[in-house]
Amino acid sequence: MPDSPRTRIDPAPTDASAPDPVVRCAACSREIARLADRLASDPDALHTFVNPQGEVFELARFARADGAAAFGRPSLEFTWYPGHAWRFAGCRGCGAQLGWRFEGPSIFWGLVRGALAWP
Repeated sequence: MPDSPRTRIDPAPTDASAPDPVVRCAACSREIARLADRLASDPDALHTFVNPQGEVFELARFARADGAAAFGRPSLEFTWYPGHAWRFAGCRGCGAQLGWRFEGPSIFWGLVRGALAWP
């Protein structure tokens, strides 16, 4: 019996040359980071924080974000990660603020979920 649309199962692609899924800048679509570089035991984990002005941010943490640039002087003021100074993170394509780069015992990028386009 031929496969019908209800019973057909297509295997997931296994092409090793296929590109890794990436997140992109929501403003200009520049590639920011690979999903493979997320820092979390749970790939859907987000960290939610409130800044001193009351704004709420949902951050995804990345070990690398090659499409982002850190700028400004590192600051420990109001840091969300104890022992880690933060710097602003902006898109290398359009300059939109994407989140922050945290520097301390470890270095990582905390990128705002809403500033990114997800696959």
